[in-house]
Amino acid sequence: MLFPIAKSLLCLALLASAGAVLRAQENPPIVINGTTQFAISTRPPLPVGPTETEPPAGLKKIFSNLGSKTDTYFDEDGVFITGPGFSRTQWIGIPFQPASSAKATQIKIALSYFGSGTNAATVSLNADSGGVPGTALQTWELTNLPLFGSCCTLQTLNSKTGIKLTNGTTYWLVAQTDSTNEDAEAIWYFTWNKNIGTQAYNVDNAGWQTQQTQLSAFAVFGR
Repeated sequence: MLFPIAKSLLCLALLASAGAVLRAQENPPIVINGTTQFAISTRPPLPVGPTETEPPAGLKKIFSNLGSKTDTYFDEDGVFITGPGFSRTQWIGIPFQPASSAKATQIKIALSYFGSGTNAATVSLNADSGGVPGTALQTWELTNLPLFGSCCTLQTLNSKTGIKLTNGTTYWLVAQTDSTNEDAEAIWYFTWNKNIGTQAYNVDNAGWQTQQTQLSAFAVFGR
């Protein structure tokens, strides 16, 4: 059973204590196997600042679903990235295809810290395996994520040698946990326009499955 944001009254209590509530009526949540997929920040607005959404000098955009510098992602909604030390494990993967062959040297991802557990997450760029995330091509450990409900800070992942990506081939950006952050409770923000597409999820290490739902925000740059 998928555990995106909450699965029971116990989970609702956890969310309330962390300063968030489920989206109920304004935009009915996507329900998968009886569970919902949204978190909403009820904290006072946090500082807002512009962020760089375009490729750094010398790099090109391989893929991006980010918005503008001041509306980079939707800072009220996201999907949980959790480990077994939180309650249940949930990992999320989003696919993309390069428009042209390139080497990925930088990734920007909209991850935040929900407010309890280890302030960390593990991100990897993965090959495709039959329509779900396969072998990790490179992995990064992120710490000190910004607090959920702020905009618009992106986490930057760099690859010194670059990761070779082939035109038209599917790859996955995966947000997960590992043995260093088992009690992590991160949020991967949705895109600024709440775009719908294919998402993969792995709950309690039961294997990857896919669904059509709101996608999370990131960009891949390279040369």
